[in-house]
Amino acid sequence: MYVNVLNAHGQEIHVHPEHTFRRGSARPDAIFLQRNEYGSDWAGCCAPLKFVTISQSIFSLWFFFTAVVCVACVAYFAVATKVYNSVFLNYVVAVLLSACILYILYILFCKVKDETIVLLPSIGIQLQKCSAFGQHSTEFIPYDIVKDVVINEAISMYKVIYYLVVLVNSPTSDSEESVIPVFTNSLPRLDILRVIYNICQEALHSHQQERLDLSRVSIKLNS
Repeated sequence: MYVNVLNAHGQEIHVHPEHTFRRGSARPDAIFLQRNEYGSDWAGCCAPLKFVTISQSIFSLWFFFTAVVCVACVAYFAVATKVYNSVFLNYVVAVLLSACILYILYILFCKVKDETIVLLPSIGIQLQKCSAFGQHSTEFIPYDIVKDVVINEAISMYKVIYYLVVLVNSPTSDSEESVIPVFTNSLPRLDILRVIYNICQEALHSHQQERLDLSRVSIKLNS
């Protein structure tokens, strides 16, 4: 069940603030069998994952206008060239048709339709992007290098845009930080970012608490 909201540019997006990751009809807490590095079976429990998905429509008035121009250009080459054949006009129509086709292909294959942040318990943060034709790109950030998740702001022309950022430690130096922006294509508004921020902070707090408990257990065992 998603919620219709407007992003920072006034465009409509769909927010799926789910707290449990579901894949098909399988239960998230189902018991499964795996083999460890020694080849023996062991039982594991798939813990519920927290995730937020934001979807946006790739179709706009400009997209439909481009499609109409493509149809008109094809109709010109199919009909008009037999009646009135002009080299210059044919060249202009061909360039216009090529530009429209490239724009449509860019929208279908390159423009991001869905953006998802998945919070894997005890593992890390996974960022996913999906285009209209199903091309996926995934970026994984382990919790060991995650320092914090914050809401940053940027000035775009005459207005302020808020976006979510994952602060990670630099691999070369612990004192240096690098940022990984999230939802840069959909750009949800500040009220939606606050909900996502709270979910991320809850996951980070759970991971820190788990590490603290493990360290206490190891200290007791060593003592």
